[in-house]
Amino acid sequence: MASLKLPVIDLSLKNINPTSNSWITKCDEVTGALEEHGCFIAMYDGVSQELEDRIFLASQELFNPPTEVKVLNPSDTDTPYNGYIGQIPAMPLYESLGIENATTTEGAEKFTKHMWPSGNESFCVMTILHQRQIEVDPLPSSFIVMAGNACMAWTNGQIEAPYHKVIMVGNQERISLGLFTFIKDLKIEIPQKLIDEDNIQRFKEFDHYKYIDYNRNTNEGKTSKCPIKSYCGI
Repeated sequence: MASLKLPVIDLSLKNINPTSNSWITKCDEVTGALEEHGCFIAMYDGVSQELEDRIFLASQELFNPPTEVKVLNPSDTDTPYNGYIGQIPAMPLYESLGIENATTTEGAEKFTKHMWPSGNESFCVMTILHQRQIEVDPLPSSFIVMAGNACMAWTNGQIEAPYHKVIMVGNQERISLGLFTFIKDLKIEIPQKLIDEDNIQRFKEFDHYKYIDYNRNTNEGKTSKCPIKSYCGI
């Protein structure tokens, strides 16, 4: 396992005010970390240890119901990773429940109604993703922020999406909570300032949802070493 250490960036509440003196500095730190590694560890004091413990406790409760209950979480839209995913022969221990608009009251209430028709006032969800092939030791009040393939194309390849995987150790259950962002009803294209004689255009404009569909549902997308390049690379 590589001994490389990921950058740790303090994104506590006092440092993420756009009117503060530290805002530009933090933006530069984030950009530099993403350009070098494609990810970084964000320290954030807006999530207490008590809240984090409650989140993971609720997540364990979430997966306790039988499969016939979990499949009631429908995929009403074409949002990627929405609904219930599980019972996959190639990954028999894997399950996920995607919650659309999970950071809104309406989204959380809609999901709760599907899973617990009689109500579950204690259930709440809040997330951001963590994992990469570099070994990362979890820190209190920290989150791993990773660039996706859409970011890679949008920045003309200046930021690359890192390869990442989950490594299971022992026989304990592993729970991950991830917050994913998708761009809908808008073409993603490279800003002109990132294209010049030394940095030719490397990607065509593309629709994010159509790219996700290509990546997940076509043989070419599933087998490509870099799906975003095979989809819209020049």
